[in-house]
Parts: sequence; C-alpha cells; structure tokens
Amino acid sequence: GRSRRASRPRHLMVALRSVMLSAMLAPRVVVFGPGSLDMRLLTAKLAARAGLDTSLFVGGGAQQQLWEQMYDEEYVPGGEKDRPALVSSAEDRTAALAEAEALCVACDGATLSERALTSVLEVTPALKRVVLLSKMGVTRVRQRPLGLNKGDVAQREGEERIREACARKGVELSIVRVGTLKGGGPGAAEKGREVGLAAPYYGNILEIETLRITKAYDKVTLGAEVVLGDPLTLDNRWVRLGFKGSFAPKFDETSRVVACGAVVA
Repeated sequence: GRSRRASRPRHLMVALRSVMLSAMLAPRVVVFGPGSLDMRLLTAKLAARAGLDTSLFVGGGAQQQLWEQMYDEEYVPGGEKDRPALVSSAEDRTAALAEAEALCVACDGATLSERALTSVLEVTPALKRVVLLSKMGVTRVRQRPLGLNKGDVAQREGEERIREACARKGVELSIVRVGTLKGGGPGAAEKGREVGLAAPYYGNILEIETLRITKAYDKVTLGAEVVLGDPLTLDNRWVRLGFKGSFAPKFDETSRVVACGAVVA
C-alpha cells in the first residue's frame, strides 16, 4: 500500500516534466512571404493551434486589424497559448529567424525576390525545412511573346531560386500547390475547433456573389484530392471566370482552409 501511494507523486512529477519539456521544445516557425495575406494569416493561425511556436511577419500598426480577421478579438501584445506572435520590427524579425526551424513562405501568385531570400537564409542557422505555398502548373511555364505571362515566368524562376538555395543550405523543401482559392472562414466550427479565419474575414469581401460563394464553399467543399508533383494546370482565365459563382468541387480550385492545413502538416 505504501509503495503504491508513494509512486503517485513520482508519476505526477514525470507527467508535469513531460508537459513542460514538450512546451519548451515546440518547433519554432516563421510565416511570411509576398503571397496572399489571408493565406499567411490562416497558415499562422493553424500552425499555432497545432502547437507550433509561430511568428507571423506583419506590417507595423496592422496588428489589431489582422487579429480581428484571425480571432475576432482584441489584440494583446506578447502572445497567448495557441496564438501566433505578430512580428513587425526588423529587430524582432531577425530574432525570430535566428531561432526558426521552419519557414512557411507564401508565394501563391507572387515572387520572393532573390535579395529577400538571401537575407532570410543568412540569418536562419537553426533552419531545417522550408514549406513553399505556390501555384499549380508553375514548373511548366514558358516565356510567351511580348512578355504576356512575365508574372508567371517570374514565379517559376523564383521557385527555382528557392529550390536551389535550400539544396545549398541542406534544408528540406516541401511545396504545396494551389489553384483558384476559395473559402477561408469562418473560425468557429463544431466542438469549438477553429478551422478558418474569423467572421470579420467575410466583411472584407465586398462583392455579394463572391461572399455567397465563399460562405457556401466553407460549408460544403472542405475536402481535397492530393496528387504528387505538379501535374495539373489551371484553366484559362475565361473558363475560371465561368466557375466564379460555383462552389462545386473542381480540379483546379482549392480551399484556403485545406491548403493552409497542408502547409502546416
């Protein structure tokens, strides 16, 4: 009887130490990039909820507005459990990068400049992995006459730079490719589990049809078909325009919630 009673505090102490150790060892992640703001917000929210020590790079003075889109609550500097830190100053960004084990780089429809890439990789001694958010079909883009697709070409070249830089640094690279993005909120779901941005996110959508489709997409189109590599190509803009008012599953459309969940995974 005595030994059984005496063992309980030891078990409790081991459990407490285990919890404290896991909290101390939470991988540190930095979310940034020239891509969609909503994708950065959502990636940071899901990463923090997953238990990662997350820093999100934001512009100075934008914290309250962005926090409302993420959580619909007042922003309190210093961070909370399961919440990302919003980092704006150059000093704080450098400090976050110095301890980062992973980078989530949003480049959907945009290109990270060579200068920005170099400056980031130079100050990330603990870096182990980069997760790049990119677009479908980027690897097959070729220059068209008159530079009609120069933005797509620049994105392909930017992706190649990131791939080469990660190889030189000995860092793992994962790429999540998205098509036309839809959905993204709301935050609250069954059992209190948040899967998207908060309700104010919908307030930023000014077009009635887009708002209606976004809400419908978040309710019924949260599945995904995953393929390896970059085999899919986006339909041309006229075809995509024809599906603007649809929330039916389509091979070149992607849920923001699912895509950001894949980045975090």
